[in-house]
Amino acid sequence: MSDAEPQRVVEFAFPGPLRDALIAAIRSGDKTATSALLRGYEVDGESLPVVGARGVVVDSHGEPAFWIETTGVRVVPLGEVPLAHALAEGEGYASVAEWRDGHVRFWESAEVRAELGEDFVIDDATPVVLESFRVCGPEGPAPDAAAEPEWKRRRRVAEIFGEELPDTTSDERENRRPREESASEAWLRAQVPPHHGQSGLD
Repeated sequence: MSDAEPQRVVEFAFPGPLRDALIAAIRSGDKTATSALLRGYEVDGESLPVVGARGVVVDSHGEPAFWIETTGVRVVPLGEVPLAHALAEGEGYASVAEWRDGHVRFWESAEVRAELGEDFVIDDATPVVLESFRVCGPEGPAPDAAAEPEWKRRRRVAEIFGEELPDTTSDERENRRPREESASEAWLRAQVPPHHGQSGLD
């Protein structure tokens, strides 16, 4: 595998409407950042992403969508996530408070709690991994993708992060729901060197 090829398989959220929406936001250029709890990396025994690392993003069917390249990584306390990052996530957040509310609701869901541990507490000091990225191939952003109106994007986000979380929740953690691998996904995983795992993203 050359240095220019993807080194990991990247899955945003769980398969379904949320993943589809996130991939569309990346294609349109609206989404250039993601976030995850450091705790998730520790529990999974994964290394943090590094600048220059490439990954192949898969869709809800486990099929390759496009490649992304990490352009920035930093770990900050939850209480210090900047507005620029919240806006770069491209999900219609107008403030850090909105970003935090949506993400904490997901991180405190039963599904994620099962991974992080029931005793894990999320507060201002909780370390969060902030990653920025760019689409680097092979398709790149769809040139004919119509821009989604802001009101429509905000309504979609409100539906996703409503009072009750749907089965396919949230941005920027990888799918951990057991499922059968597709043939293409099995091939993709076969290309990943033993020391590279999937990275958890939101």
